[in-house]
Amino acid sequence: MGCFAVVVLAAAFLAMGGCNSSDKGITGGGGQGAGTAGAGANGSGGGVVIAGGTTQPTSGGGVVGTGGIVPGTGGTVLGTGGTVSPTGGIAGTGGTGGTLPSTGGSTCGAVGKACCVGNTCTGGGCCVSGLCVGSGSACTPLSGTCSNGTCGTCGGPGMPCCSTSIMGTNSCTASGTRCQSGLCALCGSSAGAPCCETMDSSSGFATYVCTGSGLVCSESSSYAMCSTCGKPGSACCAGNTCEGGGCCYDGRCVGENSTCSSTILGTGGSSGGTCVAGHCAGCGSQNQPCCGTYSPSCASGLLCRNGACSTCGGLGEACCSAGGGTDPCVAGAICSDTSGMLDGLCAKCGGPGEGCCAGDTCSSGCCFGGRCVAEGSDCTYDYNSFGQCKNGRCGCGNLNQPCCPYTASTMSDNTCSSPDLACTSPSYYYLLSTPGQCVTCGTAGNPCCAGSTCTGAGLECIYDSLTDNYTCQTCGELGQSCCTADLGTKACKDSTAVCDTYTSFNGICAVCGSAGGPCCAGSVCTEANTSCSDSRCVKCGTPGSQCCQGNMCTSGCCVSYYGGSGYGDPTCVSTGSICDTSFYSYSTGPTCAKDGSCQETGTTPCGGIGESCCTSATFSTMTSYNYCSAPGSRCTYSSSTLSYTCTACGDKGQPCCSDMYGSMGSCLSPYTCSSSYSGGSYVSTCSASTSTATSISTAY
Repeated sequence: MGCFAVVVLAAAFLAMGGCNSSDKGITGGGGQGAGTAGAGANGSGGGVVIAGGTTQPTSGGGVVGTGGIVPGTGGTVLGTGGTVSPTGGIAGTGGTGGTLPSTGGSTCGAVGKACCVGNTCTGGGCCVSGLCVGSGSACTPLSGTCSNGTCGTCGGPGMPCCSTSIMGTNSCTASGTRCQSGLCALCGSSAGAPCCETMDSSSGFATYVCTGSGLVCSESSSYAMCSTCGKPGSACCAGNTCEGGGCCYDGRCVGENSTCSSTILGTGGSSGGTCVAGHCAGCGSQNQPCCGTYSPSCASGLLCRNGACSTCGGLGEACCSAGGGTDPCVAGAICSDTSGMLDGLCAKCGGPGEGCCAGDTCSSGCCFGGRCVAEGSDCTYDYNSFGQCKNGRCGCGNLNQPCCPYTASTMSDNTCSSPDLACTSPSYYYLLSTPGQCVTCGTAGNPCCAGSTCTGAGLECIYDSLTDNYTCQTCGELGQSCCTADLGTKACKDSTAVCDTYTSFNGICAVCGSAGGPCCAGSVCTEANTSCSDSRCVKCGTPGSQCCQGNMCTSGCCVSYYGGSGYGDPTCVSTGSICDTSFYSYSTGPTCAKDGSCQETGTTPCGGIGESCCTSATFSTMTSYNYCSAPGSRCTYSSSTLSYTCTACGDKGQPCCSDMYGSMGSCLSPYTCSSSYSGGSYVSTCSASTSTATSISTAY
């Protein structure tokens, strides 16, 4: 078979070699389990990519394998150039299954490198905070020692998920596992299993993949499950491939010799022609229309842009679609758009002055601030000096050294050299005049480790406004930051304290109930003559201030409005003053009498208990409102008499002074407002608690 048969596969790897190149390296992959790393097979036809299984040298080119659910350590990426010759290599079928192409070379899986697809590390290593820890090494910031993928007593299949903070996030460390309901479950290897979560090497965002042969992830979310793919009528497998010579059209497989068409959401038609040997005759090849409209696709190595298939991944070409461990550009090139959201271009990488290649690697020298620095050259970034490049490192990232500049390809926001270190400044520190320092993470007062975790007992990762960073702090006691409780709520350990978020982003545990402090549970204030308003205890009961619990004042009237506080909070008015204190009222009207009613010369008193509710003058909307003035009263409406009447409220068995169920502020202490269904409607009543309430005002 000539090069034409594999031109689509070869096009994505032109930078590594072609049929005319005679000495190119190989990017290894892996077989089932660790597999046989594709190491070698330097055929005279040039470099190829092995995704799994064993390799065999050929005289016309390397073998393209398939399968292997766990990528191996692979070979190294060497050589550039080469063109496709008419006598090129053949497409092999080596390996024991799997659908994911290798991420190439040693950019993932090795100790200190990012974890590969499916949480995978080589040699029995553990995936900790996105980086591989070698078997036998400490799992910092997690507890325990790494042993065949598990960290002490957590992280392995069927074991508890690992966690370091009191209420932090959980994770699994073994290959092919993810955390579900507190336990590490197998992922990605069979139909119906949850998809594995992995970090995209280009964008740094989480993606969801399946690692088993003939499987595809149903959607791009944490709830996604693996389903079978490749059969006629089912979803296409990775790389837009199908079984038995089938074709991928509109995201679904079409059997060989069938018409390439689809009925998904009315996107049918037969413009794709007939499926022959895995290709639709009328679409999917270079310069042909994309196959389908709902989920358009092209042959491997091509990108659907503006409705047509074009080459991608080569130098100067558009970046291919990344995800599932695939790279958007050929070896030796990197995509100019690392977010995966825009149409980037593939540019040469790895040389001095060029961008760093995948995995922050350079052909020589140092990767610094996303650019390659020649050995012996100065490392400068944003006018800050970080020494010289020596032995592949600039003077940053180690313990007590300045933090290295943050780059988009740094998958964990950690600009220090190892998982047990973190920067004292936030990731955008390069905008500041002085970079932070790399210090031991997870201890009291120091930055949190990756995954917002802490290593010290009783510590939690909490935002520190002084450093604009997240640090490990004790929490929950008086004067300390609030702890994080279930569903992200804030809580305190001290039973006498509540979380006060009024003065702090994270909240401070403070004594509740006093004037100026936070309200206690149920909107209760315990200091005399205080009431809860906007979650703060404020002085109440005196003229001009808010009425206290149960609509009470020390003297004068408590003016409360029908329908709640829509016209203002219940307010104490001194005897002889105008009752109606609403912003929209006129300057004249009934005044507060000693008996708590509102009276005006020549009119019937209103607002007292048993009297009609007072009616305001009209205001800007040409409407009026109703209110009561007697302490311990509220305005109620009767649908049978179509009238508004002031009714006693707040004491045992009486209606609540407002319909805030569960609130103590609408009842005299120590009662609470509860509701019951009666006569076709809900009725709110102050329920008995421990003793008979006593009014703070005895003038009536």
